[in-house]
Formats: sequence, C-alpha cells, structure tokens
Amino acid sequence: MLTEKHYSKTIEQKLLPPLKEGDAEGLVGLLSSFSRSEQRTAGYMLGERLLADCPIDLYWKMTEALVHYESKAYLITLMKTFLVRLKNGSAGLSDACFKRLASGFNEVERQMAERIGCRYAVGLGTGTAALHLAVKLAGVKRGDRVFCSDMT
Repeated sequence: MLTEKHYSKTIEQKLLPPLKEGDAEGLVGLLSSFSRSEQRTAGYMLGERLLADCPIDLYWKMTEALVHYESKAYLITLMKTFLVRLKNGSAGLSDACFKRLASGFNEVERQMAERIGCRYAVGLGTGTAALHLAVKLAGVKRGDRVFCSDMT
C-alpha cells in the first residue's frame, strides 16, 4: 500500500513529462487515464504547485487544453491557479490576451441585447452587482429610499 506522500509523488512524476514538454494533449490523455482519486490529487497538484509555477506560455497552453477537457474539478483548479498567479503578478495578462478574453464576454452581451431588443446589455458576476448598477443608472442618490429583495 502506498503512503499518501509516496502516492502524491507518483502522480507528480506522471504529470511532469507532459508539462515539461508542453504536451497539452498528452496531459489531457494522462488525466483521462487516472482514477477518480488520482484525478483529485492531480487537480490539487496542478492548481497549487505545477501550473502556478510554470512559465506563463505553458500555463495558458495547458489551461486551454484543460478547459476543453470539460471537468468541473479541473475548471475549479484553473480558476484557483489563475487567482494565485494574478495575486503574484504572474498571470501574464497582456493587453492582447485581455482583449481576447473580453471579446467573448462582449459577444455574449451583444447577443443578449439583440435577443431582448435593446441597444446594450451588461453581464455582471452577481445579483448584488446588478442591483448596484441598476440603482446607479436609475439616478438614486444618498438618502433616497429603495425597496428590493434582501436576497440577491
């Protein structure tokens, strides 16, 4: 029986070759062959160490491959890794990269506006953000009374 430390080391040794070679398809193939337990360990290792510390080009290449792998666990791992890299200043979001990411959001907003028959639509991350924007656009000022649900 493998100890937890040895088990993690074995998983890491399997993950390193495709990462070092920049082989995104190989990484996805390897992850597909893992058991559920191995996938959890691999997801943790990718998120906490391996993708957080690798060169930025490799990070984005592997991220794109894992997004297409369509596993919730890996998507959560990628979000955590991105936040770690963002906090460390190593996310590598150049203006071009940011524009590429934003263009997808812009297209969703454009289609939504077209579908509901208005000029503009804005996608927001939370109901609270939507309420804040609606109140601001309605011209509500300090001291005005606003009635709305206390659950957003």
